[in-house]
Amino acid sequence: MNKRFTDQIGEWIKQHEECRRDGNLVAFLAVRNDVGAAIRAGYTVKIIWKYMRASQRIDFRHDTFRRYVHRLIRDTDQFGQHGAEDKATPQPPQQLGQHTPRSLPEKSTGFFFNPIPNKDELL
Repeated sequence: MNKRFTDQIGEWIKQHEECRRDGNLVAFLAVRNDVGAAIRAGYTVKIIWKYMRASQRIDFRHDTFRRYVHRLIRDTDQFGQHGAEDKATPQPPQQLGQHTPRSLPEKSTGFFFNPIPNKDELL
């Protein structure tokens, strides 16, 4: 009976300890979509790792799992957490005294400190 090629590779990895790192990566890639969905749902990486370990979906340490999450999920922006469209363009720092109550946009929210007092407001 011929086995599928992927099954043969899986058995070979189990027999060769020096390839354990590759086996860990393969195991993580198999659950990557589930991990990404759990991260989007708000679960911490440690909770996801504990559940995956308890359910025997993965069999490696938390440090390895965390490294794979940061390298393969978060850094590649696969799940849109840190997408370019979500990032605000950086603004240059404002000089002191540049914002006055009259120069603020109409729909501005927040507080802008102006160190130069307006004498009309003080009376």
